[in-house]
Amino acid sequence: MQQIANCSTLMDNRVTNKSSSPVGNMDVAAPPDVYAINCDAFAVHAGELSPHPPGSNGSEISLINDVLNFDSFVQNMEHLTRMVGNDVVSPLSAEQKSVDSSPSRTMGLVYYLEDNCNVNIPSEIGQYNGGIHQNTRIAEDGSQDYRPTKYAAQRYLRAFFDSFQRHISILHVPTYLKRQPPEPLELAVYAVGALHAFNQAAACDAYRAAHEKLLKEASTLAPLERLQTLLLLTMFASFSDEPSLRAESIPLQGRLAAVSILATIGIEMLKEFRNCVTVQAMFRHVSVRLGMCGAILNIICFLGIMNVSHLSSTMFLPPSFDIELPYSEDLWTCNNREEWERIFSTTPRPQSFTVAFHNLTSLSGSIQQNDSGLTHLVLMIALHSHVKSCRTLAASLPESLSQEMIETSISSLNHWLLCLAESGILRPRQHACADCSLAASALILWKITMIQVCADPASLMDVQDAVLALSMGHEVVPQLNLSYKPYSVAPAMSHAVSFIQGPIVRGVQFLQATSCASISIYNGLLGFHGVILLVRWLSSLEASNEQINEQALHPDEWALLQDIRVLATESDLPSLESLPLSAACARIWAETLQSDRQIWGVRKILHTYLQKLI
Repeated sequence: MQQIANCSTLMDNRVTNKSSSPVGNMDVAAPPDVYAINCDAFAVHAGELSPHPPGSNGSEISLINDVLNFDSFVQNMEHLTRMVGNDVVSPLSAEQKSVDSSPSRTMGLVYYLEDNCNVNIPSEIGQYNGGIHQNTRIAEDGSQDYRPTKYAAQRYLRAFFDSFQRHISILHVPTYLKRQPPEPLELAVYAVGALHAFNQAAACDAYRAAHEKLLKEASTLAPLERLQTLLLLTMFASFSDEPSLRAESIPLQGRLAAVSILATIGIEMLKEFRNCVTVQAMFRHVSVRLGMCGAILNIICFLGIMNVSHLSSTMFLPPSFDIELPYSEDLWTCNNREEWERIFSTTPRPQSFTVAFHNLTSLSGSIQQNDSGLTHLVLMIALHSHVKSCRTLAASLPESLSQEMIETSISSLNHWLLCLAESGILRPRQHACADCSLAASALILWKITMIQVCADPASLMDVQDAVLALSMGHEVVPQLNLSYKPYSVAPAMSHAVSFIQGPIVRGVQFLQATSCASISIYNGLLGFHGVILLVRWLSSLEASNEQINEQALHPDEWALLQDIRVLATESDLPSLESLPLSAACARIWAETLQSDRQIWGVRKILHTYLQKLI
């Protein structure tokens, strides 16, 4: 009875907190029409899905029920993550009601977030022995089993949690380590971990085995595990430089989009937890729901990043698609019962995606403070699509209406930036996990979206054509289409220049030697878009004689060229000497991506493309 009373008190506290929130989960009068993610193969692959609706399998509840017992397991775990001491002060104050959105300040915030993305991998990995066998053996069904040996498995797990999970949090670590995971998910984790351990052959073997297992066992997997496995395998194939794997990634992306939409049905079944009579039962129930929400939102982020980077086609989610935004990862990774109760009872329930996005674009309401990096990235992906559509529409409107629409888009972007500045992500925290890295990716996407607003449409289309040619495997870089620019493009190019500044601040040689392991793959795919725009803008100025007529430039553009020259000098790369500015900018990124030990093969493709611009 005492447990029931405690649970009731906890629920009462949450109701109180919810009602005191400035913005509740209200109905939206005019939700946005569509939210763009990617892959147009939904209809083709929807029929391949399991007939069992997500959430219908009772194993999600038993997964947590059997594993996470606060009394015997969670209290004895060491902290999963610990912030490394950092004396750097956030460039944006959480107390202010307006923010400095200049390129230098926002890029400084990217560095701040990346520096705070530090995590200690769980010590339980060292003792993890579940499902570990010899390298190759004959499975019961006659196929080869490529699960790694004991020490190789520990090595791959460490690499997975230390170099991948800290950027893109997909797994619930205590659950995964405590219980033997299903084979498809286990092999998918080994595949990604082996990549980060620089063992390409083992990674490909594990991927093939996981893919085969998933095709055979998809209907028997719990919905959450099925989503996690499919997401990891799709990322593996999409970020590869192998033509066969990249070809496989297209149907995988379509299937992933279809599964994520259907999975929202399962989340609806998990929303009510008032029947839970103990705090432990409530935790188990909420953990499953948080896991499903997190998996779906991670899928949207991945597909959205692929779409923004022009490495895949576009698919639109229906207007009815909605999902509750996630809590901070502090709740998801908390390993102490009392602390979990405190966080859960004092944290207002997050807004839904539809409510938050409508308030963001209409400027008619406030965005409830949210300390989740995943939340900010999801909203930024939707906002990028919205702003891009507005920019296209504005081109066909009278000048006064066009300018008003552009100013409204900029106001929405600055509203998002203010919400990020007011969040707890920028304050010292005990658990960093992936919040900081995802927030850094979101901020880079914010800069790309500002470029979309400020750059001339002809240049943007030119860059899109160039990158699409890259994604399709064309050997020849499309010729530059010179366009007349009736106004200064310095506001857009100043954000693009910050992507050249990044490798120089971090150190080109350092990033090359470490294969950019400390930076999320998302950041590189997004930044590449800005670099190509900058390189082709400089090329249009240099024309055929590789000399820039600075007298014909706007004063802001001239100042920007001076900044680029300083960056090229500060790079300490002798290979930049005597190169025109466009080629110098391309080489900075090409040098960064030139490594024999690249983790994700897609970076090799980007390197090859940049080499053609030098």
